[in-house]
Parts: sequence; C-alpha cells; structure tokens
Amino acid sequence: MFEYIQRMMLMFAFMQPLIAYTQDHYLKGKVLALPVKGISAVALSVGFEKNYHGRHSASAMMHFSQFGSNDYDGSVHANFKICPEYRYYFKHNTQPASKKYFMGIFTEFTRCVQKYGGEQGGPEIKLHTRELSFDPGLIIGKNFKLSSRWHLEMYAGPKCRFVKKKKKTINAGNYLYHDEHSIKPGIKTGFNFAFRI
Repeated sequence: MFEYIQRMMLMFAFMQPLIAYTQDHYLKGKVLALPVKGISAVALSVGFEKNYHGRHSASAMMHFSQFGSNDYDGSVHANFKICPEYRYYFKHNTQPASKKYFMGIFTEFTRCVQKYGGEQGGPEIKLHTRELSFDPGLIIGKNFKLSSRWHLEMYAGPKCRFVKKKKKTINAGNYLYHDEHSIKPGIKTGFNFAFRI
C-alpha cells in the first residue's frame, strides 16, 4: 500500500510546476475507508484538471484501492491505476464548477494484484493473480457546485478492458503459471471532490 501512496506523492510533486504556471486549475480526489474490525478497505484518488477556452479540459487521475481481511490467512485485492482524460463541457464558462454536464473520453492503465488466503480445497492451491489492463472508454457526468471554489463531480460510462492476467498456483510442491488474455466490457463510475486553485 505504501508503495502506491509514494507513487501518488511523486506524481503530485511533478505537478507542482504545472500548477504554479496555470490558471483555472483544479485539484481533485477522495479518500474512502471502511472502519470494520478484521477488514482492511481503503480507496485513495488524487489528480488535477486544467480548463481550456471555457468548454474543454484535460485531466489526469491516480487511484489506489485495497480490500482484504486482516487475518493471517486472509486474502487481499489491491488495485492501482492511472487515468488521463479529455472532457467537453456543454455549457460555456471559465469555471468548471459552474458547468453542469460534461462528456469525456478516457483511458485507464490498471494493475491489480489478488493474493489468496484461507482454506482452499483441491490439489491446486491459488497463490496470487496479477492483472494488467488497458481500458479506454466514454463517460457522461455532472458537476454540483458546493461553493465558489469547491464542486462535486459524478460520472458513469462504458469502457472496454484489454486484459492480460497471470495466475500463480502450487500443486504437489510445483509452482504453476497460467497466462490469459481477454477483452471484457466494463463500467466506469464514481465521484470526486474538486478544489479550484
């Protein structure tokens, strides 16, 4: 988990010169955690958006999430992604917080790691699965103005997932690797809080 947080901090450090020399710039993100005993659940997002000519914007987001059990034999699912995005706002305004509806195209570069735990039956025991994917898609969304500097964005849309998966198992003391390639449909949905600098 700390490895992914360090990557986010490094990305934010590289963003500083861009933030210093631009106007109409928004920092975006969210932090979610599930305070349940025995369960580890956290999601962290950070990014920025730059508005151009009142109707267009370019943004980049970095996401990390992890869900699993805190028990010794519990399983853990970790997800890290980088997402560049272009948006078109239907209402012309120099501040995205005042714009209502938007449409966008995006690409997600995702790395997922699933570590298995618990009691497993059968001769073959799953150890972990690593998945890399390239996920282009479309979204539509709406901004909800909270104040002169804050707004909440909500969005949803379809995406296509080009997935490369590698599974590691053990059978009778022998490690086995299974490679899979697939194309899957997917859905991107979520929200972020944004602050105008």
